[in-house]
Amino acid sequence: RLLSSYFSGRLRALAEVKLMNVDQLPYEEFLRSIPEQTFCVLFQAPPLEGTMAMEVSPTVCYGMLDHILGGVGLGTVKGNFTEIDTLLLEDLFLDSMGSFRDAWKTLVDVKPRMTAIEFNPQFMQLASANDTVVLISFSVELAETKGLLNLCIPHMSLEPVTERLFAQFFYTGQTGTLSDEDRKPMRMHLMNAFLPITVELGTT
Repeated sequence: RLLSSYFSGRLRALAEVKLMNVDQLPYEEFLRSIPEQTFCVLFQAPPLEGTMAMEVSPTVCYGMLDHILGGVGLGTVKGNFTEIDTLLLEDLFLDSMGSFRDAWKTLVDVKPRMTAIEFNPQFMQLASANDTVVLISFSVELAETKGLLNLCIPHMSLEPVTERLFAQFFYTGQTGTLSDEDRKPMRMHLMNAFLPITVELGTT
């Protein structure tokens, strides 16, 4: 919701950013799942450790560039990003770091800062190949343009706040009433849980 509002305001066009999936996987698998040429924003968010990445599909990036330059938001991929393209996108996503900060403020007061822009995922050194990362995937719709935005966070970055993440998910007092979609996986886990039960019918 925060990113939807931010992009809509900056691009002066309706932008919808919706959560699609949250997954844990090896870092190497994440690298294989994204295009060889893409747009990656590397950033840090002290006090969380390590470097994180926001990977945005070229289709979405070119749609955003078209809006910035006065077009209607056509996401036609035109090959490699030019230096001007890179500067415009860097400015756009630099300001989007505020949405990341606001999303985390109930857990920890992070201070995100952009550290680099990469176009080839193989040059990103966020973690070792077999290290676990959390991959949060969003769908982005901007006029006629549709694509993905992926947020990759190394597991080590989340370790200091893991307990608070679980607490925020399970205690509705901090997050409001859970929706039916949120309750469904919890209900399935409870139904599959095995509990030892002892029955005493009587004594003689």
